[in-house]
Amino acid sequence: MSNEIETDLTKTESLNDEKEELKDNIEQRTVPSIADVQSFCAEFHIKVDNAVGIRPWLQFSDTNFSEKILKQFEEDEFDMPTPIQSIAWPILSQNRDLVGIANSGSGKTLAFILPLIFHIRQQINDNSIAIILTSTRESVQYIYSTAQSYFNLFDIKSICIINGDEHEKQINEICDGKIVYICLLNRLNDLLEQQLINIHHVTFIVLDDIDKMIDLGLETQIRKFLDNFKTI
Repeated sequence: MSNEIETDLTKTESLNDEKEELKDNIEQRTVPSIADVQSFCAEFHIKVDNAVGIRPWLQFSDTNFSEKILKQFEEDEFDMPTPIQSIAWPILSQNRDLVGIANSGSGKTLAFILPLIFHIRQQINDNSIAIILTSTRESVQYIYSTAQSYFNLFDIKSICIINGDEHEKQINEICDGKIVYICLLNRLNDLLEQQLINIHHVTFIVLDDIDKMIDLGLETQIRKFLDNFKTI
């Protein structure tokens, strides 16, 4: 019993440390002026609906990201957020739903990866799950490779699911800890039907290139998948 109590205390202390870090980051943030926001939206032809009170993060100093992430930006030689990142980060970091439209090469992968990390780190459940669905094998592999350096900063595990082979073994090997599944829709539905993923632990979902998935005739499968998570 004492070991269980000690473990629970450690988890609570770790979560409290993360909340203190977040509080410090928020207190140190800069807030762009209304004039700067208007100029930014006009320059990049940005339109935002249903986001009253949310201002874009125009500089990395505007964000609530940890020092680890900011240092990774430096290593990756990123100077400032891209337009889609500037808009998506503050919205998703408030645990709000978002439909974003941006071209390829616009930085949209990190636009959802970093709020995903922010979200999953705040979960008390050590087995929290996030799911990223995309339309092609190449997209799965690209998201996986882009996200790895950021996931590794916080010991977040990830699985790239493209084929059916070996995935049960992969999942069983990393069944403990916070996990991100990056997958094709049909493979994920197979795993859900086999109950290899605990849907009750899923707290964050990304549908990347959903327009392409619909063009591929997958709308029914998308709806079937989302029916599992009506409470998220």
